[in-house]
Order: sequence, then C-alpha cells, then structure tokens
Amino acid sequence: MVHSADEFALGRGDCDLIAAAKLYHNQLPAQTTVYVEAGVFVLAGRVVWAVLQWVGRLYILTDLRILRLSGVLSVDIFGCPLRKVARTRLLYTMRERLFCLGTIEIVPSDENIPIAQWQMVGGQKKCISRLWRRSIGQSSAAEVVGRK
Repeated sequence: MVHSADEFALGRGDCDLIAAAKLYHNQLPAQTTVYVEAGVFVLAGRVVWAVLQWVGRLYILTDLRILRLSGVLSVDIFGCPLRKVARTRLLYTMRERLFCLGTIEIVPSDENIPIAQWQMVGGQKKCISRLWRRSIGQSSAAEVVGRK
C-alpha cells in the first residue's frame, strides 16, 4: 500500500476553492459563505479520513513474522515470515522528517509476497534493529512497534 504525496496533501485543492470563492464572490450564483462552508466541510472530512487511516494501522513484530493490520472499513492483513525478509530500507518524506518519523520498507525474498511498508513509524532505526535481532533468533515475545 503505497501512498503518493498528493493523496496526503490535505486540502490543498480545497483551500484553493475557498480562496477562489472569496475572490470571485460577485460572479458566483450563491453567497460566498455557502462555498466556504462547503469547502471547510470537505476539508474536515478529508482530515477525519486521514486520521482514521492512521489510527487504523497496527504493526506487530513477533519472533516468527512481521504483521501489518490496516484499514478503516475493511481490514488488510500483511504477513511475512522473518526468515523470508530479504532486506529493509528506511524511507523519509519531508513531512516524516518534520515529525521525526520514517517509513520502513520490507522487501521479502519470496516474489509471491508483496513489498510492504510500515508508515510513519517513530524510532524506526531501533525498530529495524529489533527486526534483525528477531530474524536471527536473539529475542522472543511479540510486541507492537512504532507508536509513541
């Protein structure tokens, strides 16, 4: 599940529409407040949806596998055995750098398992070291990672 930067640009287009409603209020068929309220309503809906998506993600690292549970209306489950993890990679978007977060990309050695990402994870370097310790059997017990 890869998200583009435009998908999370909360309301950039909505703010443009609100500004256009303010600038061209004489040429619009209804009052400017109707357009501004509609734009604010859409913007608030997009923010609520983004928060629900963020809260709906759960990352679990056990001594045998990596799990990601995500979704708002339906649950998407990703699972990969640790012995099949070929490599991991740290990715940072500008927004994640701003909030000291990062994305961990998990690339399995089995081509039938898709590449997964743990997005907006805090303490991602510590998380990767835990992942590799688990994969070589130095630690046990399940834990939920990445939430501060």
